[in-house]
Amino acid sequence: MIEDISSWLLQWGDVISGFGSVLLAAVLALLYWQQKELLSDQYRAQHQAVVEIEAFGPEWEMIEMSLSNVGNGVGLKPELVVIGVYTDKSGGVRDGIITKPIKRADRRDPVKSGSIKSRESRISYEVEPALPSIFGGTRTGFSSAIQELLDEDIAIARLHYFIRYSDLTERYHLEYAEGWEFLPDEEGDFAEGVLSGGSRMVYGEPEVDPATLEYDISDTPIKPEPTIV
Repeated sequence: MIEDISSWLLQWGDVISGFGSVLLAAVLALLYWQQKELLSDQYRAQHQAVVEIEAFGPEWEMIEMSLSNVGNGVGLKPELVVIGVYTDKSGGVRDGIITKPIKRADRRDPVKSGSIKSRESRISYEVEPALPSIFGGTRTGFSSAIQELLDEDIAIARLHYFIRYSDLTERYHLEYAEGWEFLPDEEGDFAEGVLSGGSRMVYGEPEVDPATLEYDISDTPIKPEPTIV
């Protein structure tokens, strides 16, 4: 009996040893990836920024806002994202998107100094207004942007504002600020056109990918009449 067992072990010993080595390698690989994922989660938890919009709104010739960072990491390169949705008098819809760096009110240029540290609260930022052009690109002059809309028979313009930022996890984050709708008026400047002649929207936020800025306006109002009367 013992001789039979010895013979069997001699015959299959290499196979059993090889199988054990493969199993051990598989277990070690699984432990390695689990440890790597755990460390990655810990890094994200330690370095992810969470920026909240405390206040936001057009103020005369500027857009002013107040931001807080309640996360554990630094919020990097904060910028304003504007999606313009323009409906002409016949119901046709045009749209566009632009980004503009925002500036901290307590710092000078360059704009890259606009980062917000962990636990900084109610930091004031500002940015000059700009509108996405119907034909692509940015219209920084409000009067010329309005004239473009009038030339294209735009009945109503809707602007959706977001704040986008990144952090040390190399991820982009996006927070919706608010939406405005107004009727283009060749006599109005930014303050009159948006503040006096416009209204804050209560629904219709577009869906936006924070990393690519690809967006979907299928749930956004597009009728040529105001949503708020």
